[in-house]
Amino acid sequence: MTSWITNSVPKKKVAPASVSYFNYNEGTYTEKIVEATVVTAFYDIPSNLSLNERKKRIRYFLQAVPCQVVLFTQHKFAEELASYREERTKVVVLEMENWVSATRFIPALWTQQVKQDPEIRLGRTVEEFQFAYEKKEFVMKAIQMNPFKSTDFVWVDPLLFSTEPEEMLPAFPRVNHIPTDRMLVYNPTPFTADDIASSYFRGKQRVENMILAGSKSSWEQYSKLYDLVMTQKLKINGFIGDDLIHLHYLIIHKPNQFSLRKESILQFLSE
Repeated sequence: MTSWITNSVPKKKVAPASVSYFNYNEGTYTEKIVEATVVTAFYDIPSNLSLNERKKRIRYFLQAVPCQVVLFTQHKFAEELASYREERTKVVVLEMENWVSATRFIPALWTQQVKQDPEIRLGRTVEEFQFAYEKKEFVMKAIQMNPFKSTDFVWVDPLLFSTEPEEMLPAFPRVNHIPTDRMLVYNPTPFTADDIASSYFRGKQRVENMILAGSKSSWEQYSKLYDLVMTQKLKINGFIGDDLIHLHYLIIHKPNQFSLRKESILQFLSE
């Protein structure tokens, strides 16, 4: 008798709970005795920061950590960067024309990314998109060279520190905090089910890529998956210029390849 009353009352919409779409499986951790190698790179590419500012930032990092470092750069910077820290540092001269992004892909591909950039207002350049791809290639080269005989590798963005650190980071990177079977990624904002339908994650960045860490095998797997995504997107003329977009995409489709941490990776690997 009262069903018509019930049906006439509009249902109140309830916002979905803010919970992570992924289980935070941290992967496998073991005791290790071999130090990890940090990989970074410094190049003269167009940026909204001056060259001197970028030099300061990489100097801040190199002088704050005593760890093993493989540093890729151009010939014109090699001597100066080597002077920032002489010990436990391998400076590798690799000119931009010899990057994998420059030899494997035609120049027009990167020019097209500037036109397709979903964040075109940022004015990102061809060189920035090439560098984004080259990050994992720098690590793969460091793994191949392996001057310090490491089994774990950490990518650190050369612009990590905008100001000089207040204190040294003598423990960075703690190798026992790097999982053996997953890539370690900073995930300050949880993924949600709605993220599956997103192409570019514009305005809702879930992870950061200033620091990425993993074992040799994890990096090799990540590199293969990254190139697979590149191939798939190129087939549909999709945007492939931003490595952070690829990282979001890979985590959604291959969550078991990643260990998502809610705290800063710099902090986690320094504790």
